[in-house]
Amino acid sequence: MKNETQQLARTNEGKLRTKEEQWQKLKRWERELLNDLAGACHSPTFVEEVIVLKPFAREDIPLLIDWVETAEFLMQWSGAQFRFPLTEEQLEEYWRMSCEKDRNVYSYSVVHKEQQQVIGHLSFKVDPVNQSARIGKVLIGDPSMRGKGIGSQMIQQALTILFEEMQLHRVNLGVFDFNESAIACYERIGFRREGLMRECRKIGHTYWNQWEMGILSREWIKNK
Repeated sequence: MKNETQQLARTNEGKLRTKEEQWQKLKRWERELLNDLAGACHSPTFVEEVIVLKPFAREDIPLLIDWVETAEFLMQWSGAQFRFPLTEEQLEEYWRMSCEKDRNVYSYSVVHKEQQQVIGHLSFKVDPVNQSARIGKVLIGDPSMRGKGIGSQMIQQALTILFEEMQLHRVNLGVFDFNESAIACYERIGFRREGLMRECRKIGHTYWNQWEMGILSREWIKNK
C-alpha cells in the first residue's frame, strides 16, 4: 500500500511538472509572438507606449547629423530637401522654420520615456486650407530601438495630434516602394496606397519609385 501511494505521488508530481513545463513553454511562445508583432510595427494594442514626441530642439541637431551617414539614407529620410552631407547650417534653417509663430511645419524629436533620450525624429506640414497634412522625415535613429514597434507609436501619436487636436480631415505621406516594412506598418495603422510615383527620385545612377499613402479622419477613428 505504501509503495502504491509513493508511486501515485511520483506520478502526480510528474504530471504537475509536465503541466508547469507546458505552461512555461506557452508563456515563452506568447512573449515571442508579441515581440514579433511589435517588431512588425503592429497595432499599439500589444505594445506599451514607450515614447513621447517633443518639439525639435536646436541641441538635437548633432544627433540627426550622426544618424544620416549616406546620401541614400538622407534621400530615404528627407527626400530632396537636404543636400549630402547633412550640415548644421541646413538643419539650423529647418529648425528655425519649425519655431516660427505662423509656421505650417511642425518638427518633433522622439524621446524614449524611460531612458529620457532622443532616439528619433518626425515632422509634418499642415495645409490649413484643405484641412490636411503630410507626415515626413520619419526616423528611428538609434539602431537598438528599431524593430520594436516604435515606428508605429510615432505615427499614431502624430495622427492623434493631427486628427484629434488640430481636427484635420486627411493625412498623407510618401514611402519608397522597397521599404516594405514601413509600408506594412502604415497599412496596419490604416493608411491606403493611393498611387505610385514611378522613378520620381534620382540617387546616383538609379531612380526610385515612391508610394503615396493617405488616411482620412473617419478611417482613423474606425481603426482606433
